[in-house]
Amino acid sequence: MKSLKLLLYSLFFGLIVSAFLGAGLAGAQGVNDFIINNFSANYELSNQDPQGFMKITENINLDFSGRNHGIERAIPKTYKGNNLNVAVLAVKRDGKTEQYKTRSSSGNLVIKIGNPSKTITGKHNYQISYSVANVITFYDNYDELFWNINGDQWNQQFNKVSSKLTTDAPQYAKLKQVCYTASYGGKGESSDCSISRNGNTISADTTKGLPKRSSLKIVVAFDKGYFTPANFWERNPYLMIVGAVISIQLMFVISADRRWRKNGKDNKRKIVAPNFGRPKNVSVMQAYYVNKNGLQPKYITANLVDLAIRGYIKFVESKTARKVGHTLVLLKLPDSKLLKDEKLLINEFFTNPLSVGSKVKIESLKNKMDKTVVKIKKLVDKEVVEKGYYEISPLKNASYIIKQALLGFVPIILGYFFKNYYYGLTLIVGIFIAFAMILYAVLMVKWTPKGLVLAEHLDGLKLYLKTAETERLAATQSVDAPLATRSNQPVHDVVFFEKLLPYAIAAGVETTWAKAFTGIYQQPPDWYDGRWTAFSTIALMSSIRTTSTATANAFTPPSSSGGSGFSGGGGGGGGGGGGGW
Repeated sequence: MKSLKLLLYSLFFGLIVSAFLGAGLAGAQGVNDFIINNFSANYELSNQDPQGFMKITENINLDFSGRNHGIERAIPKTYKGNNLNVAVLAVKRDGKTEQYKTRSSSGNLVIKIGNPSKTITGKHNYQISYSVANVITFYDNYDELFWNINGDQWNQQFNKVSSKLTTDAPQYAKLKQVCYTASYGGKGESSDCSISRNGNTISADTTKGLPKRSSLKIVVAFDKGYFTPANFWERNPYLMIVGAVISIQLMFVISADRRWRKNGKDNKRKIVAPNFGRPKNVSVMQAYYVNKNGLQPKYITANLVDLAIRGYIKFVESKTARKVGHTLVLLKLPDSKLLKDEKLLINEFFTNPLSVGSKVKIESLKNKMDKTVVKIKKLVDKEVVEKGYYEISPLKNASYIIKQALLGFVPIILGYFFKNYYYGLTLIVGIFIAFAMILYAVLMVKWTPKGLVLAEHLDGLKLYLKTAETERLAATQSVDAPLATRSNQPVHDVVFFEKLLPYAIAAGVETTWAKAFTGIYQQPPDWYDGRWTAFSTIALMSSIRTTSTATANAFTPPSSSGGSGFSGGGGGGGGGGGGGW
């Protein structure tokens, strides 16, 4: 009796263990762990579309090893550059309508078949009906259907693949229909298939199973005349639409160009005359703001040097260990001889109330004076406009840039709606046009005749400063530049060197200017207290460059950290692939 009970307990325990193991093995199977027992396709080829129209019904008989929601079938959307116009007609599973969704991926129309809320397993038959157009390739003597039956992008093996093609198109007698099997990207590696014709029906079958990523292909030739090649407009059905869209987009940039030519374009003379006179009634910052339509840190540094030469401040250089420090010392309070932007510059560097002897270490101001640049720029812009140098100043133009940037979204949005035609050409054009519109807006800065003269004067001065090392120019200043007094060549002494030094710094040619005056100093200048073992104008420029770097750091806004990163064949129409999900 005990033996019988023990036997019954053992059998019961074994059944439970087997059930759990079976469930575990089923659950462990992936959604792509299945075999396609039979893939059969029926094709009805006609000239409903002159370039070849085909209604296709695929039957996919398979056996799921695990639990799946269903399958995915990927159908190529194009063939030899032609849109196949794939249209899904019906989807069934085991003879009943099955739900599905479609999406585009990697040039395929992907049909996702199945219920996301349910899973199935075991044997099932999926039937997919769809139509395609533009399937015929035209040659000189015949027309051809070259078709991939099951597609070579499946990761499952096929026990059998077959097809039946029915058509009224007369077959080309000189070329018999052929079939072959090929792996992914192959051109026909074997003939493990058979093909035959019976009246209007051509049948093809594999003679043995196909491994994963392999397919059956058929090629059939037809007499000329049944199908008709597409003319230019049929091959490019959306060309007129895309052309109209691009024409509208171009109107935006043409309009921006016309506005710039009318309101923003300045005409500098092509020939620049050397000029050695300082511009009158403008600061260094104002002069180069007009010349370059903007304010750069080196223009502010150049103006500080100018203030030092004129006796308002002094640079003191110190060296500890391997570091060089720079200190500004206030020698003279701002007075009526200074312009408003120069007074603001002194007030921003030295703590109020101002007092002679006040000191500030430039390195201590690193990343702390970015708002000062904004203040100075606003004041400089206001001053040069009031002095009559601009019709449209850089800051006044800022609001126009914003308007143009917003308007630039119109061609982008317009291009987006038609992006599916011609590889997104309209969207690409829209983006380029938007950038062009913003560029025109940035350039929409216009000098008055007085501003143009000042800009040309600075160009001539830079030319003089650049050539000063190699030759002493004999030519006088430009007769059309009334900003400087006409005179013969000046005396090349310390006074003249320091008079133009700030402009050389702003123009970026201070080293060239200094080389032209080597040995001019009998002793170092009193406005720059440097740590020199041997003084020269070149040594002075080296010190000023380190000062300029420290000053530029003061005007540079603090940087923010953070960011994000990520990483992420043979021919024939039809084909594609699929898998489970």
